[in-house]
Amino acid sequence: MESALRLLILALDGADPHFIERNRDDLANISMLIQEGTWGCVAGPPFSYDRWFSYYSGLTPEQHGMEALRVSTTGRVTLRDANVQNFLWDYAANAGLRFGMLGGLGCEPPRTDAGFWVNFYFDQFYPEQAGSFCTNLWTPIFPYPVCDEIATKPWKDVNPEAIIASLERYDWNQLIAWAAQRQARQRDMLDALMARWPVDVLWYYGFELDWSQHIAAHRPDVLVPCYQIIDQTLGHLLEKYRPDNVLVVSDHGLIPIGTDMPYPNLKVLPGVGACLPLEDRQAVWTGEHYALSFYVFSGPGVEKNKREDIDFMQIFPLIMKGMGVLSGTVTPEALPAGVPQPPLDDADIWEIRAPLYSRLQWVEREDLLNFMISHCQACEKDRVLDLGTGTGIVAAALASKAGCVIGIDKEPAMLEQAKTAWPQVEFRQMDIQKLDLPDQYVDLVTARMVLHHVNDIARALSEARRVLTAGGRIVLCEGIPPSESVLERYKQIFALKEPGRHIFTEALLLQLLDEAGFTDLKAYSCLIPQISLKNWLSGSGLSQEVCDRIEELHRSADRNFWETYNMKESGDDLLMDWKFAVVTASRGLHQV
Repeated sequence: MESALRLLILALDGADPHFIERNRDDLANISMLIQEGTWGCVAGPPFSYDRWFSYYSGLTPEQHGMEALRVSTTGRVTLRDANVQNFLWDYAANAGLRFGMLGGLGCEPPRTDAGFWVNFYFDQFYPEQAGSFCTNLWTPIFPYPVCDEIATKPWKDVNPEAIIASLERYDWNQLIAWAAQRQARQRDMLDALMARWPVDVLWYYGFELDWSQHIAAHRPDVLVPCYQIIDQTLGHLLEKYRPDNVLVVSDHGLIPIGTDMPYPNLKVLPGVGACLPLEDRQAVWTGEHYALSFYVFSGPGVEKNKREDIDFMQIFPLIMKGMGVLSGTVTPEALPAGVPQPPLDDADIWEIRAPLYSRLQWVEREDLLNFMISHCQACEKDRVLDLGTGTGIVAAALASKAGCVIGIDKEPAMLEQAKTAWPQVEFRQMDIQKLDLPDQYVDLVTARMVLHHVNDIARALSEARRVLTAGGRIVLCEGIPPSESVLERYKQIFALKEPGRHIFTEALLLQLLDEAGFTDLKAYSCLIPQISLKNWLSGSGLSQEVCDRIEELHRSADRNFWETYNMKESGDDLLMDWKFAVVTASRGLHQV
């Protein structure tokens, strides 16, 4: 039997938290770890290099530089490109631990006194002799479901029926066989490497889930066996190397491409969903990256079977703790020299934001508030529930119209502000994903600028529908990009300001309500002119460096972005028109 690892890191590109949760019963080893440890969603930017380098270094994407490189360049990105003094393997070496990397993104393997490093993408090895254990890294070749029409016509002219026919002809067992053969080869490589260069900390990277879900997101029956193959690899690693601590973590999730997603090249496939072109492969993608990823962490002292959703910047401290570099609670004082302090958690962020929140222009603008309230149609007999009430402005506005208003929020700092400002309104501390209220308790549910913060939107909307009476209404208000032409820059801005934030369109909000069982869906939009950028960033809890980067993303945007937002300079500030969507729906009269 092999000697035990101090820490096993199973790094899974694209492992989706919701897919894993839905199919836990078919994933014996992951399910066992969940029972033995803490697990949940990881919120953060849905970009691989941004995430992996934050996991490697403990730095934010703007600090380590991968975000800027991803935006400005394409092609080969290396460890040397990062603004990082020390990676986690440097801390492992300083602690006298041998580190092994099999397949991680980033190249130029570091020179270490012990251990090994294998880079799949650029066939790089350390020591050089490791290459003899890792031949034919890309065998077998990935089996794309080819559509011949993509090779002969411009994408805009390709018939959706031809794509559907190619997907129906394709033998999806090829994909499952590819994943199984890839993982069998990789496990054999690892066993040979570990026999020659045993390590204390192992990073084992798998990309099969990412690739499989990109082309088979519409086929969960195919994806379950692919996840089971990874689960078998986990079982092999657990049995053979007996790690003291285990971290399974992914960089993003993957979800089916929605028919309403604002992509210029989107093609709707009736009865299937939607797709984007992979023209160089004569194939299509039916799945896209999603901001929530998966993690489970188990080991001595880790709370068992605990669901705890976290931010992506909390992964590096978990790795350090698993290596034994940290012990007990991760505190700034406990971090080794040179490792940045953990980012502020949600409670700390809202402690900063709460006193200044009501001074934000979009919050205090009566035109936006009145637009939303006008669509609530509240009356004296109504009992109203305001989700994520914050400082209570929406709840207070409805209090003069409805018989009873309850405002809920999970952040004590925000509720303190609300209770002080609006003593006539009832406020309670509560998580909107788990409402402590009876079924069919309220007539109206409202949520302004809340849903984009929620980890599990489906769960939150299900809870909202549960507490609504028959015929009860829900009214949501969210900021949206004013045009699909600015979507990419919009995503870049919010990847900095609020990593993991959900990006909505009117159509997507309606789709979410429809999927939650609501009826009578309607959408309205309004434009709130000349919002100050500096006002928006004030009291955000972000560092000045991040605020400056966000401002630069605005200033350096192209002419279309400036014109779409009607953006104008005002001294050292920028003023811009913001677009908001208000969507309404009903629980239905006869639905249980």
